[in-house]
Amino acid sequence: MSDTLYSARFRGPTLIEQNKSQTVSLSIEASGTAAAVVSATFYLYDTGGTAIVDAQVATFVGGTVSGAVAAGDTAGKGLGPAYLVRFDVVIGGVTYRFNNDACVCVARLYPPIGQTDLVNRHSDVANLLASGVTSCQQYIDDAW
Repeated sequence: MSDTLYSARFRGPTLIEQNKSQTVSLSIEASGTAAAVVSATFYLYDTGGTAIVDAQVATFVGGTVSGAVAAGDTAGKGLGPAYLVRFDVVIGGVTYRFNNDACVCVARLYPPIGQTDLVNRHSDVANLLASGVTSCQQYIDDAW
């Protein structure tokens, strides 16, 4: 029996704001269907490979798992890349390990474009959306 190949839907490298409490999340799916998560554990490693958050029980709803980073977890840590986010997730009795690059930063980045910008640029954009979709926000989020 082979393991299912799941998609770990990180939105690029994980940006972790220094000295701020925040949640790190990951959506897991296969063939467009959310994974049936049984349990999950969250880790955050610094640039030297030392665990900053070590084996924290992660929360999960559907196929989305989340771990918490406390404000003090990044206190005194250097800014920059080479941090690592890891989730160990049990799905169907099998443990899967999902890793993502992380960066400790002063402030998160946000999408520089919104629905209004798209409509201003292309006034007919609403007619290009799939049936039942009323906003471009999901497309913006996915692109970001």
